[in-house]
Amino acid sequence: MASQQAFRIVGVHPLTSRFKKHARKLSQASRNEMERVIDELIGGTLSSGRHLEKLSNDDQLYSVRLNRKQRLVFKLERDRMIRLVHVGNHDLAYRSK
Repeated sequence: MASQQAFRIVGVHPLTSRFKKHARKLSQASRNEMERVIDELIGGTLSSGRHLEKLSNDDQLYSVRLNRKQRLVFKLERDRMIRLVHVGNHDLAYRSK
């Protein structure tokens, strides 16, 4: 599991149309949870229960748990901002990076 102290996030890049499409498929509760996770990432308050993990196939790609079934995948850019890549079902999230 990745340590959040390993990086400092300063913001989020504009959302892509592909990411927006995936986000629209979430329930309102899951969208609210996604917003909380993003706020926690930026604020440096992400709990260990979120299971932040570095994805092994890309040194800048990370996954964080929204709930038992859904993940948020993001890329940590050089400018210390994150680019949201995918949100949704755990298995699909790892395939659609």
